[in-house]
Amino acid sequence: MENIIITGFMGTGKTETGFKLSQKLNCHFVDIDLVVEEMENRKIVDIFLEKGEDYFRKLETSAIKKVLQKEGQVISTGGGALLKEENRTLLKEAGVLICLSASPEEIFRRVGSGEGRPLLEGDDSLDKIRRILAERREIYNQVPYNILTDGKSSEEVVEEIVILLKKLRVI
Repeated sequence: MENIIITGFMGTGKTETGFKLSQKLNCHFVDIDLVVEEMENRKIVDIFLEKGEDYFRKLETSAIKKVLQKEGQVISTGGGALLKEENRTLLKEAGVLICLSASPEEIFRRVGSGEGRPLLEGDDSLDKIRRILAERREIYNQVPYNILTDGKSSEEVVEEIVILLKKLRVI
């Protein structure tokens, strides 16, 4: 089986969906954010605070390259992984790339004030979500497969992905 890569904005359900999908497919699950944290031996929020977003994005690319050396995995990327063209190319070539999406209001409901999410620090998280989503919309729209997660359980999203993967003859 080729890699199945779940991407999308924060709060769209990438990690939970990816984990449950890996269980259903009986394969290994990898969360790129956790790989970055292991590489640095500290939380992403601390990496952002101490070294900045550019440093984090370089680590993220290194983690993606490392993880993509194997096949047959379900991989969850960070919400901004697609910002770098290099990452987009690597991920598209490594398997089936699926973008989870949600409305700004749904994302806000899921992530709340954005505590622990460096890009949402400060006031008016909903406005920040809207702005960042608008900035990234074109990039997310380039992903071949997109699944809206509003009002759906992670199990329902997993089932949609399984149906897609069967149509693509991946599983």
